[in-house]
Amino acid sequence: MTAHSFDATVRLSPFYTPEHEAFRQSLCRFVAREIEPFASQWDEEGEFPRELYRKAAEVGYLGLGYPERYGGVECDRFTRAAARAASPRASSATRSARRRSSIAARSG
Repeated sequence: MTAHSFDATVRLSPFYTPEHEAFRQSLCRFVAREIEPFASQWDEEGEFPRELYRKAAEVGYLGLGYPERYGGVECDRFTRAAARAASPRASSATRSARRRSSIAARSG
């Protein structure tokens, strides 16, 4: 989903609340501060710092859409859509991490 299609389809929905937008902006700031400056280096090294998982979990970005009893963060479709819209800014490093955490949540 491109930023334009996100704007066109999600932000215009009456169900997309100021809380969703605040979450999206917060995640964009997190990505800009904690991921973007290092993503190319991580991609080149084929490494991903485990510390980033802790940081993401502390602010509620890890395990979105999974039940709390499994260590997830329950949320609605618009929160997940906002997270997907912010994620491409973080390159393949975060997509890879998201896949790993998603797989771990399903198998746990």
